[in-house]
Amino acid sequence: MNIFDLFYQKKDLIGKLFLAFSILLLIYLFITPINTTYINIDERFTVNLVQLSYNDMMLQMMGDVHPPLYYFFLLPLTKLFNLGNNIFAFKIVSIIPYALMLILASTKIRKEYGWLTAGLYVFSMGTMSDFFMKYLTIRNYSWSMLFLTLSFVFLKDVLSKSDKKSWILFTFFNLCCIYTHNILFISVALMYLVILVHYLIEKDTISLKNELKKWFISGITLFILYLPWLNVLRLQVNEKQGNSLVTFGLYDFFKCFISFAVYNSNKIQYILTIILFVLVVIFAINKYRMEKNIENYHLLSGVGLFVLTLIIGSVILPLLFAPITVRYLLPTYAVFFMAIAILTGKIENKKSFMILLILITVIGCINFITVNNIANNKYKEGIHEQNTLDKINNEKSIVLFNESFLYMCYNYNLENTQIIALKQLPIDYNGKYSVETNLTKILEENPDKDIYFIKTVSKKKDTNFGKNIKVKKGKILGNYHYLKLKPKKTNQ
Repeated sequence: MNIFDLFYQKKDLIGKLFLAFSILLLIYLFITPINTTYINIDERFTVNLVQLSYNDMMLQMMGDVHPPLYYFFLLPLTKLFNLGNNIFAFKIVSIIPYALMLILASTKIRKEYGWLTAGLYVFSMGTMSDFFMKYLTIRNYSWSMLFLTLSFVFLKDVLSKSDKKSWILFTFFNLCCIYTHNILFISVALMYLVILVHYLIEKDTISLKNELKKWFISGITLFILYLPWLNVLRLQVNEKQGNSLVTFGLYDFFKCFISFAVYNSNKIQYILTIILFVLVVIFAINKYRMEKNIENYHLLSGVGLFVLTLIIGSVILPLLFAPITVRYLLPTYAVFFMAIAILTGKIENKKSFMILLILITVIGCINFITVNNIANNKYKEGIHEQNTLDKINNEKSIVLFNESFLYMCYNYNLENTQIIALKQLPIDYNGKYSVETNLTKILEENPDKDIYFIKTVSKKKDTNFGKNIKVKKGKILGNYHYLKLKPKKTNQ
């Protein structure tokens, strides 16, 4: 018996080892210090948003770039349990999807595909791309990954069983998808297309009229249930995102593509990732060509969902609407790794099996180390941000804002100081700030106060307030700075 035979025969054991590693990773998510601090400013926006009154919260949601479902998951923390200042409680909400993925893998995926597929899936969902960071981020990404994976899993049941239960679950998780992340409209629409193509292929062996009726009812139900948010979606898709693909080019497309597995990595990892992608595409196509059944069609559709969503999301959408960010494609990456895990479990050639297994393990382990190091650096940045806010949050300070977003993110951490907005903000925030448009007047009337201006600084002119105002700049996070302002002394 050679090493290929040995590993192939021990597939179940290997899968259980991957699953055991994933359980340890879940435990690590609960104990890492990263889950006790904010690691990006959007988290502050999210937490502060769900502490607003219901009307103000809905107004802010409609001005955001995401649908509302994730925010409603957070509401009990603030409205029922009064945990608005407990960062760890909010982080747990983002960790829960990985725990549910483990349950999904240990039950339905294991029963249908075996231990190896189950283990590889959750291993990949913990180590590849930017997944690990998103379980520690108070945003909607981990839930969107879970919901799209569930839709893809029940897509197979719709294709093979087409019973009432399968259609209800498929429609329900599709609804959760589009109420969690706007870009999932693409993947959901493609899954309905996958079903339609399947009907055309199998039209001689199925009751086409009956199946089309189920397909139509599901689609119409989805449309009707999304109608309340449809007009908001129209406004949101035209919003340009931070760190977005400003212009499309080959590098932008490569960045979107390579991010399915690696995050801020080196050329060797890029090469390994490209090899993995090419092999998966070749093996999946060959698998379907050799045996045209529902299982292989479903597997191939997972690869197609990734490729087509990548093209539509990174090429077509930026041309028609505002550019997107790479992280918006994460849910589709999750489906791709579900397909890779299924393929690895089904592949019969032992050498091909070993190659896929080694590539997934090596890329995953190296990427996890990289992402964990980045997460630790972000933790340090988060600590610095909080220490900076604590420094200026006192009765001897006045903090100025002229951006609604920054006020939304930071006002709850500045309860001990006076806040002045240099313009009227869209929401009153229960009168927590006053408005004064004359900066010079603020400085002259408060000679005994430390005046801090929190604003976005991307150019030198952003810190220029005229020759009579002295500016000392300090970094909070990224392009967000505090500017300590003082009137310059003039010779009498």
